[in-house]
Amino acid sequence: DARTWLVSGSKDMLVKVWDLDQQFCVQTIVCPSEVCQLAYHPRLQRVAVATTTQRITLYRVNETQSRKGSDATVLVSIGTLNRLGKQRVVGLSFGSGLLICHASDKTIELWRPRAAQEIEKKLKRKQKRIREKKKKKKMAAKKSA
Repeated sequence: DARTWLVSGSKDMLVKVWDLDQQFCVQTIVCPSEVCQLAYHPRLQRVAVATTTQRITLYRVNETQSRKGSDATVLVSIGTLNRLGKQRVVGLSFGSGLLICHASDKTIELWRPRAAQEIEKKLKRKQKRIREKKKKKKMAAKKSA
């Protein structure tokens, strides 16, 4: 029972998810400022929303809810990316495994979205390195004492 969705954003600071089969809005998200650009990644099931602030918000498509219909929460916020640039976003897209942001001052910013397992694996590795460094410092302190 696959449904057809459309995600729209506008200057009225709203992102809306439309059920095209039933022809009505199923979810409205209020953003902190007007929406400049939207991008969708079909494999990762992610939607990126750029507003006039220096932030890009990422949403996960909640597939189990997206099949339910009228009172569904289709988009679930999973985080925010802080942009370095201050100019308005004029282009936002996913390509070659990257989220690409093009601003009006002709700068381009790139992010590589990661799966939850990859983030967890990197975090464990980082924590292990921190523990090893602490252990080395303790050993060095004992030798010098």
